[in-house]
Amino acid sequence: MTLFDIKSIHNESDVEQKIVMPLLKEVLSYSDDEIRTKDYLAPTVIDKGAGKKIGYYPDFMIYIGGIPVLVLEVKDIHISANEGYREARLYSAEVNKRYPEGVNPIKYIVSTNGIELYLSPWDSEKDLKVIKIEELQEGSNDLQLFRSFLDRNKLLEHAQKIRHKILPVERFKPLYLIGGPSRQNQQLPPNSFAIDLVPLLRKYFDPDETKCSEEILEKGYCSSDELTKYNSTLESLLKDRILMKDGIKSVKTTKKSAEILNKAINQAVNLKNDIPDPFILIIGGVGSGKSMFIERYYKYLISDDIKNSTLWSIIDFNVAPDDLKDIEKWICEQFIEDFGKRNCDDNFLSFDNLKRYFAPDIAARDRGPYKLLKEHNYSDYITKITNDITNWNDDPQKLCEGIIRY
Repeated sequence: MTLFDIKSIHNESDVEQKIVMPLLKEVLSYSDDEIRTKDYLAPTVIDKGAGKKIGYYPDFMIYIGGIPVLVLEVKDIHISANEGYREARLYSAEVNKRYPEGVNPIKYIVSTNGIELYLSPWDSEKDLKVIKIEELQEGSNDLQLFRSFLDRNKLLEHAQKIRHKILPVERFKPLYLIGGPSRQNQQLPPNSFAIDLVPLLRKYFDPDETKCSEEILEKGYCSSDELTKYNSTLESLLKDRILMKDGIKSVKTTKKSAEILNKAINQAVNLKNDIPDPFILIIGGVGSGKSMFIERYYKYLISDDIKNSTLWSIIDFNVAPDDLKDIEKWICEQFIEDFGKRNCDDNFLSFDNLKRYFAPDIAARDRGPYKLLKEHNYSDYITKITNDITNWNDDPQKLCEGIIRY
C-alpha cells in the first residue's frame, strides 16, 4: 500500500502538507525545530534561466544543530518537478558559497510535485534519482533508497563534520589580551552602582526569589494585554505553535480574574462522574509565567465555588533531583508536603488521620491475618497494626495513595 493518497493532491499546498511534511517527520524523523519553512528562511537572489529572481525562498530546508543540510522545493502537480529541482540546486549553491572552500553544508537537494520526486547531491546530476510518489511503499526499494540518502542519522553525521570544520582552530581567553601578568592580576575597585542594583534585580527578577514573592503575586502581575509586544520576527520565534483544536483555548488573564481556567475547572469537577480523572494543561513557552500564574490564581483569582470543591498541591519540577531513579518517591514527598500546607491543619498526619488514610489496608488485616489476634489478644493486635501504620506512613508512595483515596 502506498504511503500517500495521490488522488487527494490537488495543489502545491496539498503536496506540502500531505506528502512533504509526513515524509520529513514520520519517515525521516526530523523534528519541527529542524524543519525550516519560508517563514524562517532569508531570501536570496538566484538566476532562474530567464532572469534573476530577487527574494527567492526555498519551500523547505533542514537544519541540524544550526547547519543547513537539505533543500527541498515543492511544485504544483501541474508543474514539472524538474523545475523545482533546478531552483533547489541554485539555492544550495548560493548557500554553500558563503562557507569556506571545501565546506559545503547543504548535501542533498529534493524537489517534488506530488507525482515525482527528484533527489540528488547538490553538486551532481549524475547521481539524480527520480522516484514515483506512488511507489513509496513500506518495504519498497524506492522508500529504502529515499531513507538511505536523507535519513536524519546520516545527515547528522554530515552536520557534525561540517561543524568541526568551521569551528575556530585557535582560541584565546580575553584575559590574555589585556596585558601581562601585572595587568591581569590588577584588582578592580568595587562597582558602587552594582552594590545597590544587584539586590534589587535579584528581588524582582531571580526565578528562585520571585516564584513565591507575595509582593509580585499581589501587586506586580501583568495581565495579558499589558505584556510587552516583540517585533514580528522575534515574536514568530517565541510564540507557542499550538494548533487550536477543540478543547484548546488561549488563557487571557486580567488582574482580577481568569475566567477560562475557572470554567475549565468547574467543568472538570461537574463531570467527574463521567470523566473520573480530568486533565487540564496550562501550556506556554519557557519563562512565559505559567508557574507564577498558577500560584497567583490559587491565592487571588480562584472562585469561591472552586475553592470549596477542590484540594490543591503544587509541585515544582525545576528543583527535581538530577537522578531520576527515585523520581516517583520525590514527587510523592513534594505532594504530601505542599498538600498538607495548603489544605490541612496541624493534625494532617496525626494517628487518627493516618488510620483514615489506610482504612482499606487496616480492614483487610482485620478480615484476614489479624482477625483472631484482634479477637483474643487485642494488645498484640494494637502493636502490630501500629507497626503497619508506621511502615505505611514512612513510605511516601503508600501514604500519597492513601491521602488521595481518602
